[in-house]
Amino acid sequence: MKKYKSTIISSSIVVTLFTIFIKVLGIVKHSVIASKIGATIQTDAFYIATGVIGQLAITIFSALSVTLLTFYTDKKEQESKKTANDLINSALIFFVPIACMISIVFFTFAPYISKLLAPSYMGESLKLLTRYVRVMSFAFIPCCYNIILNVILENEKIFTPGRSRGFFQNLFVILAVLLLFNSFEMISVVYAFLGASLIQSIVITICSTKYFKFNIPKNKCFYEIKQIFMVSIPLIIGNTVYEINDIVDKQIATNIGEGSASILTYGATLNEIVTGVIVASISVVLFANFATWISKKEFDKIENSFIVVMNALIMIIVPIFVMCLVSGKEIVTLFYGHGQLSNDKLDDINMVLIGYAVGFVFQAFRANLIKILYAFKDTKATMINGIISIVFNIILSVILSKMIGIWGISLATSLAIFVATLLLYISVKKYLPDLSIVKIIDGYHKYIFAGLLSYVLVYLLHSFICFNYFINLCIEGFVCLIIYILVLIMLKSNGINYLIKKTRII
Repeated sequence: MKKYKSTIISSSIVVTLFTIFIKVLGIVKHSVIASKIGATIQTDAFYIATGVIGQLAITIFSALSVTLLTFYTDKKEQESKKTANDLINSALIFFVPIACMISIVFFTFAPYISKLLAPSYMGESLKLLTRYVRVMSFAFIPCCYNIILNVILENEKIFTPGRSRGFFQNLFVILAVLLLFNSFEMISVVYAFLGASLIQSIVITICSTKYFKFNIPKNKCFYEIKQIFMVSIPLIIGNTVYEINDIVDKQIATNIGEGSASILTYGATLNEIVTGVIVASISVVLFANFATWISKKEFDKIENSFIVVMNALIMIIVPIFVMCLVSGKEIVTLFYGHGQLSNDKLDDINMVLIGYAVGFVFQAFRANLIKILYAFKDTKATMINGIISIVFNIILSVILSKMIGIWGISLATSLAIFVATLLLYISVKKYLPDLSIVKIIDGYHKYIFAGLLSYVLVYLLHSFICFNYFINLCIEGFVCLIIYILVLIMLKSNGINYLIKKTRII
Protein backbone atom coordinates (compact mmCIF):
# COMPACT_ATOMS: atom_id res chain seq x y z
CA MET A 1 0.00 0.00 0.00
CA LYS A 2 2.75 2.44 1.01
CA LYS A 3 4.76 1.59 -2.10
CA TYR A 4 2.04 2.38 -4.63
CA LYS A 5 1.00 5.53 -2.74
CA SER A 6 4.64 6.67 -2.79
CA THR A 7 4.87 5.94 -6.53
CA ILE A 8 1.73 7.95 -7.26
CA ILE A 9 2.85 10.85 -5.07
CA SER A 10 6.37 11.01 -6.55
CA SER A 11 5.10 10.71 -10.13
CA SER A 12 2.39 13.30 -9.45
CA ILE A 13 4.94 15.73 -8.00
CA VAL A 14 7.18 15.47 -11.08
CA VAL A 15 4.26 15.86 -13.50
CA THR A 16 2.73 18.66 -11.43
CA LEU A 17 5.98 20.65 -11.24
CA PHE A 18 6.51 20.34 -14.98
CA THR A 19 2.88 21.26 -15.61
CA ILE A 20 3.16 24.27 -13.30
CA PHE A 21 6.11 25.45 -15.35
CA ILE A 22 4.14 24.94 -18.59
CA LYS A 23 1.05 26.70 -17.24
CA VAL A 24 3.09 29.64 -15.97
CA LEU A 25 4.67 29.86 -19.41
CA GLY A 26 1.14 29.64 -20.86
CA ILE A 27 0.02 32.59 -18.79
CA VAL A 28 3.09 34.50 -19.94
CA LYS A 29 2.08 33.61 -23.51
CA HIS A 30 -1.44 34.98 -23.07
CA SER A 31 -0.09 38.02 -21.22
CA VAL A 32 2.27 38.76 -24.10
CA ILE A 33 -0.58 38.42 -26.62
CA ALA A 34 -2.87 40.60 -24.50
CA SER A 35 -0.17 43.22 -24.00
CA LYS A 36 1.11 43.27 -27.59
CA ILE A 37 -2.18 42.79 -29.48
CA GLY A 38 -5.06 43.05 -26.97
CA ALA A 39 -8.47 41.48 -27.63
CA THR A 40 -9.24 41.95 -31.33
CA ILE A 41 -10.64 40.10 -34.35
CA GLN A 42 -7.14 38.76 -34.99
CA THR A 43 -6.80 37.30 -31.49
CA ASP A 44 -10.37 35.98 -31.60
CA ALA A 45 -9.66 34.17 -34.90
CA PHE A 46 -6.37 32.84 -33.52
CA TYR A 47 -7.98 31.44 -30.37
CA ILE A 48 -10.90 29.96 -32.31
CA ALA A 49 -8.66 28.22 -34.88
CA THR A 50 -5.93 27.00 -32.54
CA GLY A 51 -8.28 26.32 -29.65
CA VAL A 52 -11.02 24.45 -31.48
CA ILE A 53 -9.01 22.67 -34.20
CA GLY A 54 -6.03 21.95 -31.96
CA GLN A 55 -8.23 20.66 -29.17
CA LEU A 56 -10.36 18.62 -31.58
CA ALA A 57 -7.24 16.78 -32.76
CA ILE A 58 -6.33 15.97 -29.16
CA THR A 59 -9.93 15.00 -28.40
CA ILE A 60 -10.16 12.42 -31.18
CA PHE A 61 -6.81 10.72 -30.70
CA SER A 62 -6.60 10.94 -26.91
CA ALA A 63 -9.83 8.93 -26.91
CA LEU A 64 -8.04 6.22 -28.89
CA SER A 65 -4.98 6.38 -26.64
CA VAL A 66 -7.06 5.85 -23.51
CA THR A 67 -8.32 2.54 -24.88
CA LEU A 68 -4.96 1.71 -26.44
CA LEU A 69 -3.21 2.08 -23.06
CA THR A 70 -5.45 -0.52 -21.43
CA PHE A 71 -4.94 -2.97 -24.34
CA TYR A 72 -1.19 -2.30 -24.39
CA THR A 73 -0.95 -2.88 -20.62
CA ASP A 74 -2.89 -6.15 -20.90
CA LYS A 75 -0.63 -7.44 -23.70
CA LYS A 76 2.54 -6.46 -21.89
CA GLU A 77 1.44 -7.95 -18.55
CA GLN A 78 -0.27 -11.09 -19.87
CA GLU A 79 1.64 -11.86 -23.09
CA SER A 80 4.99 -10.25 -23.95
CA LYS A 81 6.72 -6.96 -24.73
CA LYS A 82 6.98 -8.02 -28.39
CA THR A 83 3.21 -8.39 -28.83
CA ALA A 84 2.73 -5.06 -27.06
CA ASN A 85 5.28 -3.51 -29.45
CA ASP A 86 3.40 -5.00 -32.42
CA LEU A 87 0.18 -3.43 -31.13
CA ILE A 88 1.68 0.08 -31.13
CA ASN A 89 3.14 -0.36 -34.63
CA SER A 90 -0.23 -1.61 -35.87
CA ALA A 91 -1.94 1.40 -34.31
CA LEU A 92 0.45 3.77 -36.11
CA ILE A 93 -0.07 1.97 -39.44
CA PHE A 94 -3.86 2.15 -39.06
CA PHE A 95 -4.54 5.53 -37.43
CA VAL A 96 -1.90 7.90 -38.92
CA PRO A 97 -3.42 7.56 -42.45
CA ILE A 98 -6.81 8.34 -40.91
CA ALA A 99 -5.28 11.49 -39.41
CA CYS A 100 -4.01 12.45 -42.88
CA MET A 101 -7.50 12.08 -44.34
CA ILE A 102 -9.01 14.22 -41.57
CA SER A 103 -6.41 16.92 -42.31
CA ILE A 104 -7.34 16.90 -46.01
CA VAL A 105 -11.03 17.26 -45.16
CA PHE A 106 -10.43 20.22 -42.84
CA PHE A 107 -8.09 21.92 -45.33
CA THR A 108 -10.56 21.49 -48.21
CA PHE A 109 -13.66 22.60 -46.34
CA ALA A 110 -11.98 25.30 -44.23
CA PRO A 111 -14.35 28.12 -45.41
CA TYR A 112 -17.44 26.17 -44.33
CA ILE A 113 -15.83 25.05 -41.07
CA SER A 114 -14.85 28.65 -40.31
CA LYS A 115 -18.41 29.84 -40.88
CA LEU A 116 -19.62 27.11 -38.54
CA LEU A 117 -17.13 28.14 -35.86
CA ALA A 118 -17.97 31.85 -36.11
CA PRO A 119 -21.38 32.43 -37.76
CA SER A 120 -21.17 36.19 -37.16
CA TYR A 121 -17.94 36.53 -39.18
CA MET A 122 -18.22 38.06 -42.66
CA GLY A 123 -15.81 39.27 -45.34
CA GLU A 124 -12.22 39.79 -44.21
CA SER A 125 -12.75 38.36 -40.73
CA LEU A 126 -14.09 35.11 -42.25
CA LYS A 127 -11.16 34.94 -44.71
CA LEU A 128 -8.76 35.47 -41.81
CA LEU A 129 -10.27 32.61 -39.80
CA THR A 130 -10.33 30.35 -42.89
CA ARG A 131 -6.61 30.92 -43.42
CA TYR A 132 -5.87 30.03 -39.80
CA VAL A 133 -8.06 26.90 -39.96
CA ARG A 134 -6.21 25.70 -43.09
CA VAL A 135 -2.87 25.97 -41.30
CA MET A 136 -4.21 24.20 -38.22
CA SER A 137 -5.76 21.39 -40.30
CA PHE A 138 -2.32 19.73 -40.40
CA ALA A 139 -2.29 19.44 -36.59
CA PHE A 140 -4.15 16.11 -36.73
CA ILE A 141 -1.13 14.21 -38.11
CA PRO A 142 1.56 14.93 -35.47
CA CYS A 143 -1.10 14.81 -32.77
CA CYS A 144 -2.10 11.26 -33.75
CA TYR A 145 1.53 10.11 -33.88
CA ASN A 146 2.48 11.73 -30.57
CA ILE A 147 -0.49 10.44 -28.59
CA ILE A 148 -0.12 6.84 -29.80
CA LEU A 149 3.61 6.72 -29.09
CA ASN A 150 3.11 8.37 -25.72
CA VAL A 151 1.08 5.32 -24.60
CA ILE A 152 4.39 3.45 -24.25
CA LEU A 153 5.88 6.17 -22.05
CA GLU A 154 2.81 6.40 -19.83
CA ASN A 155 2.88 2.64 -19.34
CA GLU A 156 6.49 3.03 -18.19
CA LYS A 157 5.26 5.78 -15.82
CA ILE A 158 7.14 8.43 -17.83
CA PHE A 159 4.75 11.35 -18.12
CA THR A 160 6.83 14.44 -18.91
CA PRO A 161 7.43 14.01 -22.70
CA GLY A 162 3.70 13.65 -23.33
CA ARG A 163 3.13 17.04 -21.76
CA SER A 164 5.97 18.79 -23.62
CA ARG A 165 3.59 19.99 -26.34
CA GLY A 166 2.37 22.77 -24.07
CA PHE A 167 5.93 23.87 -23.36
CA PHE A 168 6.88 24.13 -27.02
CA GLN A 169 3.57 25.77 -28.00
CA ASN A 170 3.88 28.44 -25.33
CA LEU A 171 7.55 29.11 -26.09
CA PHE A 172 7.10 29.27 -29.86
CA VAL A 173 4.03 31.51 -29.65
CA ILE A 174 5.78 33.94 -27.30
CA LEU A 175 8.77 34.18 -29.64
CA ALA A 176 6.50 34.59 -32.68
CA VAL A 177 4.53 37.43 -31.07
CA LEU A 178 7.68 39.25 -29.95
CA LEU A 179 9.83 38.68 -33.05
CA LEU A 180 7.54 38.00 -36.02
CA PHE A 181 4.15 39.61 -35.40
CA ASN A 182 5.10 43.12 -36.53
CA SER A 183 6.35 41.80 -39.88
CA PHE A 184 4.09 38.82 -40.59
CA GLU A 185 1.06 39.48 -38.35
CA MET A 186 -0.94 36.73 -36.62
CA ILE A 187 -0.37 34.02 -39.23
CA SER A 188 3.21 33.68 -37.97
CA VAL A 189 1.85 32.89 -34.51
CA VAL A 190 -0.46 30.21 -35.96
CA TYR A 191 2.50 28.55 -37.73
CA ALA A 192 4.48 28.69 -34.48
CA PHE A 193 1.61 26.98 -32.68
CA LEU A 194 1.57 24.18 -35.26
CA GLY A 195 5.36 23.83 -35.28
CA ALA A 196 5.35 22.93 -31.59
CA SER A 197 3.61 19.62 -32.35
CA LEU A 198 6.36 18.70 -34.82
CA ILE A 199 9.05 19.34 -32.22
CA GLN A 200 7.13 17.23 -29.70
CA SER A 201 7.12 14.38 -32.23
CA ILE A 202 10.92 14.42 -32.22
CA VAL A 203 11.06 14.48 -28.40
CA ILE A 204 8.60 11.59 -27.95
CA THR A 205 10.35 9.53 -30.64
CA ILE A 206 13.72 9.93 -28.90
CA CYS A 207 12.28 9.15 -25.45
CA SER A 208 10.43 6.03 -26.61
CA THR A 209 13.31 4.35 -28.49
CA LYS A 210 14.44 2.60 -25.29
CA TYR A 211 11.09 0.81 -24.98
CA PHE A 212 9.87 0.57 -28.57
CA LYS A 213 11.09 -0.50 -32.02
CA PHE A 214 9.54 0.74 -35.26
CA ASN A 215 8.73 -2.11 -37.65
CA ILE A 216 6.00 -3.57 -39.82
CA PRO A 217 4.78 -6.45 -37.65
CA LYS A 218 3.95 -9.83 -39.14
CA ASN A 219 1.01 -9.97 -36.76
CA LYS A 220 -0.64 -6.62 -37.41
CA CYS A 221 -3.06 -7.03 -34.48
CA PHE A 222 -6.03 -6.18 -36.70
CA TYR A 223 -8.42 -7.86 -34.28
CA GLU A 224 -7.14 -5.75 -31.36
CA ILE A 225 -7.11 -2.58 -33.48
CA LYS A 226 -10.73 -3.24 -34.43
CA GLN A 227 -11.59 -3.73 -30.76
CA ILE A 228 -9.75 -0.54 -29.80
CA PHE A 229 -11.56 1.39 -32.52
CA MET A 230 -14.98 0.02 -31.56
CA VAL A 231 -14.45 0.63 -27.84
CA SER A 232 -13.15 4.13 -28.60
CA ILE A 233 -16.14 5.20 -30.72
CA PRO A 234 -18.35 6.07 -27.71
CA LEU A 235 -15.39 7.87 -26.14
CA ILE A 236 -14.70 9.81 -29.35
CA ILE A 237 -18.37 10.77 -29.56
CA GLY A 238 -18.40 11.81 -25.92
CA ASN A 239 -15.20 13.85 -26.28
CA THR A 240 -16.46 15.39 -29.52
CA VAL A 241 -19.60 16.49 -27.71
CA TYR A 242 -17.36 18.32 -25.21
CA GLU A 243 -15.62 19.94 -28.17
CA ILE A 244 -18.98 20.92 -29.66
CA ASN A 245 -19.72 22.62 -26.36
CA ASP A 246 -16.48 24.62 -26.68
CA ILE A 247 -17.45 25.58 -30.23
CA VAL A 248 -20.88 26.74 -29.06
CA ASP A 249 -19.30 28.72 -26.21
CA LYS A 250 -17.05 30.52 -28.69
CA GLN A 251 -19.99 31.11 -31.05
CA ILE A 252 -21.95 32.69 -28.20
CA ALA A 253 -18.91 34.76 -27.21
CA THR A 254 -18.40 36.11 -30.76
CA ASN A 255 -22.03 37.21 -30.79
CA ILE A 256 -21.54 39.18 -27.57
CA GLY A 257 -18.98 41.46 -29.21
CA GLU A 258 -15.47 41.89 -30.61
CA GLY A 259 -12.79 40.50 -28.31
CA SER A 260 -15.24 38.39 -26.29
CA ALA A 261 -13.79 35.09 -27.52
CA SER A 262 -10.35 36.28 -26.42
CA ILE A 263 -11.70 37.35 -23.01
CA LEU A 264 -13.25 33.90 -22.56
CA THR A 265 -9.90 32.32 -23.46
CA TYR A 266 -7.95 34.56 -21.06
CA GLY A 267 -10.30 33.60 -18.21
CA ALA A 268 -10.16 29.92 -19.16
CA THR A 269 -6.35 30.06 -19.08
CA LEU A 270 -6.40 31.06 -15.41
CA ASN A 271 -8.92 28.28 -14.77
CA GLU A 272 -6.53 25.81 -16.38
CA ILE A 273 -3.91 26.58 -13.74
CA VAL A 274 -6.11 24.64 -11.33
CA THR A 275 -7.57 22.06 -13.73
CA GLY A 276 -4.39 21.57 -15.75
CA VAL A 277 -1.73 21.79 -13.07
CA ILE A 278 -3.34 20.21 -10.03
CA VAL A 279 -6.22 18.07 -11.28
CA ALA A 280 -5.05 16.84 -14.68
CA SER A 281 -1.49 16.06 -13.56
CA ILE A 282 -2.68 13.75 -10.80
CA SER A 283 -5.43 12.14 -12.89
CA VAL A 284 -2.92 11.27 -15.65
CA VAL A 285 -0.71 9.47 -13.13
CA LEU A 286 -3.70 7.76 -11.52
CA PHE A 287 -5.04 6.45 -14.83
CA ALA A 288 -1.79 4.68 -15.68
CA ASN A 289 -1.94 3.00 -12.26
CA PHE A 290 -5.68 2.28 -12.54
CA ALA A 291 -5.09 0.35 -15.78
CA THR A 292 -2.38 -1.75 -14.13
CA TRP A 293 -4.45 -2.48 -11.00
CA ILE A 294 -7.51 -3.48 -13.01
CA SER A 295 -5.35 -5.79 -15.10
CA LYS A 296 -4.25 -7.42 -11.81
CA LYS A 297 -7.79 -7.18 -10.32
CA GLU A 298 -6.56 -5.08 -7.39
CA PHE A 299 -9.76 -3.01 -7.07
CA ASP A 300 -9.19 -2.02 -3.45
CA LYS A 301 -6.14 0.01 -4.50
CA ILE A 302 -8.31 2.02 -6.89
CA GLU A 303 -10.80 2.93 -4.16
CA ASN A 304 -8.14 3.81 -1.59
CA SER A 305 -6.11 5.90 -4.03
CA PHE A 306 -9.18 7.77 -5.27
CA ILE A 307 -10.24 8.70 -1.73
CA VAL A 308 -6.73 9.80 -0.70
CA VAL A 309 -6.16 11.83 -3.86
CA MET A 310 -9.58 13.54 -3.76
CA ASN A 311 -9.02 14.48 -0.13
CA ALA A 312 -5.73 16.12 -1.04
CA LEU A 313 -7.22 17.87 -4.08
CA ILE A 314 -10.13 19.38 -2.15
CA MET A 315 -7.81 20.57 0.60
CA ILE A 316 -5.71 22.40 -2.02
CA ILE A 317 -8.59 23.71 -4.13
CA VAL A 318 -10.63 25.39 -1.35
CA PRO A 319 -8.17 28.25 -0.57
CA ILE A 320 -7.60 28.78 -4.30
CA PHE A 321 -11.36 29.18 -4.75
CA VAL A 322 -11.45 31.69 -1.87
CA MET A 323 -8.68 33.74 -3.48
CA CYS A 324 -10.50 33.78 -6.83
CA LEU A 325 -13.61 35.17 -5.14
CA VAL A 326 -11.86 37.84 -3.09
CA SER A 327 -8.77 38.72 -5.13
CA GLY A 328 -9.83 37.78 -8.65
CA LYS A 329 -9.35 41.29 -10.03
CA GLU A 330 -5.81 41.46 -8.65
CA ILE A 331 -4.99 38.04 -10.16
CA VAL A 332 -6.32 39.11 -13.56
CA THR A 333 -4.51 42.46 -13.41
CA LEU A 334 -1.24 40.71 -12.52
CA PHE A 335 -1.32 38.65 -15.73
CA TYR A 336 -3.27 40.79 -18.18
CA GLY A 337 -3.22 44.35 -16.86
CA HIS A 338 -0.29 45.52 -18.97
CA GLY A 339 -0.84 46.97 -22.42
CA GLN A 340 -3.89 46.88 -24.68
CA LEU A 341 -6.68 45.59 -22.37
CA SER A 342 -9.01 48.18 -20.82
CA ASN A 343 -10.21 48.07 -17.21
CA ASP A 344 -13.68 46.95 -18.36
CA LYS A 345 -12.18 43.97 -20.17
CA LEU A 346 -10.15 43.09 -17.08
CA ASP A 347 -13.41 43.11 -15.11
CA ASP A 348 -14.95 40.77 -17.70
CA ILE A 349 -12.00 38.36 -17.41
CA ASN A 350 -12.38 38.43 -13.62
CA MET A 351 -16.06 37.48 -13.84
CA VAL A 352 -15.24 34.68 -16.30
CA LEU A 353 -12.65 33.38 -13.83
CA ILE A 354 -15.17 33.39 -10.96
CA GLY A 355 -17.64 31.49 -13.13
CA TYR A 356 -15.06 28.77 -13.72
CA ALA A 357 -13.94 28.81 -10.07
CA VAL A 358 -17.41 27.72 -8.95
CA GLY A 359 -16.69 24.39 -10.63
CA PHE A 360 -13.13 23.76 -9.35
CA VAL A 361 -14.18 20.98 -6.96
CA PHE A 362 -16.50 19.36 -9.49
CA GLN A 363 -13.75 19.41 -12.13
CA ALA A 364 -11.48 17.50 -9.75
CA PHE A 365 -14.11 14.81 -9.16
CA ARG A 366 -15.07 14.55 -12.83
CA ALA A 367 -11.48 14.17 -14.06
CA ASN A 368 -10.73 11.27 -11.72
CA LEU A 369 -14.11 9.52 -11.97
CA ILE A 370 -13.72 9.50 -15.76
CA LYS A 371 -10.29 7.90 -15.42
CA ILE A 372 -11.79 5.05 -13.39
CA LEU A 373 -14.36 4.36 -16.11
CA TYR A 374 -11.68 4.56 -18.82
CA ALA A 375 -9.55 2.05 -16.93
CA PHE A 376 -12.53 -0.34 -16.84
CA LYS A 377 -12.89 0.21 -20.62
CA ASP A 378 -16.38 1.64 -20.09
CA THR A 379 -16.47 4.40 -22.68
CA LYS A 380 -20.22 4.14 -23.27
CA ALA A 381 -21.08 5.51 -19.82
CA THR A 382 -18.73 8.48 -20.25
CA MET A 383 -20.28 9.20 -23.66
CA ILE A 384 -23.86 9.19 -22.37
CA ASN A 385 -22.97 11.24 -19.29
CA GLY A 386 -21.01 13.68 -21.44
CA ILE A 387 -23.86 14.20 -23.88
CA ILE A 388 -26.37 14.86 -21.08
CA SER A 389 -24.12 17.35 -19.28
CA ILE A 390 -23.07 19.15 -22.46
CA VAL A 391 -26.64 19.60 -23.67
CA PHE A 392 -27.36 21.05 -20.23
CA ASN A 393 -24.27 23.28 -20.58
CA ILE A 394 -25.24 24.62 -24.01
CA ILE A 395 -28.77 25.47 -22.89
CA LEU A 396 -27.48 27.22 -19.77
CA SER A 397 -24.79 29.10 -21.75
CA VAL A 398 -27.38 30.54 -24.11
CA ILE A 399 -29.71 31.55 -21.26
CA LEU A 400 -27.11 32.90 -18.82
CA SER A 401 -25.10 34.78 -21.48
CA LYS A 402 -28.23 36.74 -22.36
CA MET A 403 -28.91 37.46 -18.69
CA ILE A 404 -25.46 38.26 -17.26
CA GLY A 405 -23.13 38.48 -20.26
CA ILE A 406 -19.93 36.58 -20.96
CA TRP A 407 -19.39 35.27 -17.44
CA GLY A 408 -22.66 33.37 -17.81
CA ILE A 409 -20.80 31.06 -20.23
CA SER A 410 -18.19 30.05 -17.64
CA LEU A 411 -20.81 29.73 -14.89
CA ALA A 412 -22.87 27.44 -17.13
CA THR A 413 -19.78 25.27 -17.64
CA SER A 414 -19.34 24.86 -13.87
CA LEU A 415 -23.00 23.95 -13.31
CA ALA A 416 -22.84 21.40 -16.13
CA ILE A 417 -19.72 19.84 -14.61
CA PHE A 418 -21.65 19.38 -11.35
CA VAL A 419 -24.32 17.44 -13.25
CA ALA A 420 -21.63 15.38 -15.00
CA THR A 421 -19.99 14.54 -11.66
CA LEU A 422 -23.23 13.13 -10.24
CA LEU A 423 -23.82 11.01 -13.34
CA LEU A 424 -20.24 9.72 -13.37
CA TYR A 425 -20.38 8.73 -9.70
CA ILE A 426 -23.49 6.64 -10.38
CA SER A 427 -21.67 4.91 -13.25
CA VAL A 428 -18.52 4.23 -11.20
CA LYS A 429 -20.58 2.64 -8.40
CA LYS A 430 -21.38 -0.24 -10.76
CA TYR A 431 -17.70 -1.24 -10.74
CA LEU A 432 -16.75 -0.12 -7.23
CA PRO A 433 -19.86 -0.68 -5.07
CA ASP A 434 -17.92 -0.02 -1.85
CA LEU A 435 -16.95 3.49 -2.99
CA SER A 436 -19.52 5.42 -0.95
CA ILE A 437 -20.11 9.16 -0.72
CA VAL A 438 -19.60 8.96 3.04
CA LYS A 439 -16.07 7.57 2.57
CA ILE A 440 -15.20 10.10 -0.10
CA ILE A 441 -16.35 13.28 1.66
CA ASP A 442 -15.22 12.28 5.15
CA GLY A 443 -13.49 15.34 6.59
CA TYR A 444 -14.63 17.74 3.85
CA HIS A 445 -16.72 19.75 6.34
CA LYS A 446 -13.45 20.89 7.94
CA TYR A 447 -12.18 22.22 4.61
CA ILE A 448 -15.49 24.03 4.01
CA PHE A 449 -15.48 25.64 7.46
CA ALA A 450 -11.83 26.70 7.13
CA GLY A 451 -12.59 28.08 3.66
CA LEU A 452 -15.62 30.08 4.84
CA LEU A 453 -13.71 31.61 7.75
CA SER A 454 -10.79 32.46 5.45
CA TYR A 455 -13.18 34.08 2.97
CA VAL A 456 -14.83 36.31 5.59
CA LEU A 457 -11.56 37.50 7.12
CA VAL A 458 -9.76 38.03 3.81
CA TYR A 459 -12.81 39.86 2.40
CA LEU A 460 -12.72 42.25 5.37
CA LEU A 461 -8.99 42.70 4.87
CA HIS A 462 -9.59 43.36 1.15
CA SER A 463 -11.89 46.26 2.07
CA PHE A 464 -9.22 48.01 4.15
CA ILE A 465 -5.85 47.58 2.45
CA CYS A 466 -5.10 50.00 -0.39
CA PHE A 467 -1.64 49.26 -1.75
CA ASN A 468 -0.99 48.41 -5.41
CA TYR A 469 -2.62 45.27 -6.79
CA PHE A 470 0.50 43.10 -6.45
CA ILE A 471 1.11 43.90 -2.77
CA ASN A 472 -2.61 43.51 -2.04
CA LEU A 473 -2.60 40.09 -3.73
CA CYS A 474 0.47 38.92 -1.79
CA ILE A 475 -0.96 40.07 1.57
CA GLU A 476 -4.39 38.56 0.92
CA GLY A 477 -2.91 35.29 -0.33
CA PHE A 478 -0.59 34.98 2.67
CA VAL A 479 -3.35 35.75 5.19
CA CYS A 480 -5.79 33.38 3.47
CA LEU A 481 -3.29 30.51 3.52
CA ILE A 482 -2.25 31.06 7.16
CA ILE A 483 -5.86 31.25 8.41
CA TYR A 484 -6.85 28.20 6.38
CA ILE A 485 -3.94 26.08 7.65
CA LEU A 486 -4.36 27.18 11.29
CA VAL A 487 -8.08 26.36 11.26
CA LEU A 488 -7.40 22.92 9.77
CA ILE A 489 -4.74 22.26 12.43
CA MET A 490 -7.18 23.27 15.20
CA LEU A 491 -9.85 21.02 13.68
CA LYS A 492 -7.30 18.18 13.49
CA SER A 493 -7.84 17.63 9.78
CA ASN A 494 -6.37 14.35 8.55
CA GLY A 495 -5.22 15.99 5.32
CA ILE A 496 -3.20 18.75 6.97
CA ASN A 497 -1.80 16.35 9.60
CA TYR A 498 -0.60 14.02 6.83
CA LEU A 499 1.03 16.97 5.05
CA ILE A 500 2.80 18.11 8.24
CA LYS A 501 4.14 14.60 8.86
CA LYS A 502 5.49 14.38 5.30
CA THR A 503 7.10 17.82 5.68
CA ARG A 504 8.85 16.74 8.88
CA ILE A 505 10.17 13.62 7.14
CA ILE A 506 11.57 15.72 4.29
